[in-house]
This record gives sequence, C-alpha cells and structure tokens, in this order.
Amino acid sequence: RIIGEYQIDLPRPRHETERGLVDLSNVITERFSAPLRAEMEQERRHGE
Repeated sequence: RIIGEYQIDLPRPRHETERGLVDLSNVITERFSAPLRAEMEQERRHGE
C-alpha cells in the first residue's frame, strides 16, 4: 500500500509499522497545523 509518499509493507514487525505510522501522522500534523492555526486565528478575530 502506498499512502502519499510513504510505502507501508505489511506484514512487518509491529513496532516498526507503528513507528512508521507515528512518523506519518507527525508529518501530516506538521504539514496541516500551520494553515489550520492561521484559519482558527482568523475565525477568532471575526468572532470578537
């Protein structure tokens, strides 16, 4: 299976797979957190 740029081969030692998924979620979080934070800031300003 290929998820984005990541290829996850199953089966695999469980701890390796989990570490890969944690890395993947960290990358996704980094990639999306900045735009989301900016949007939330804007919405907060509109609410005032």
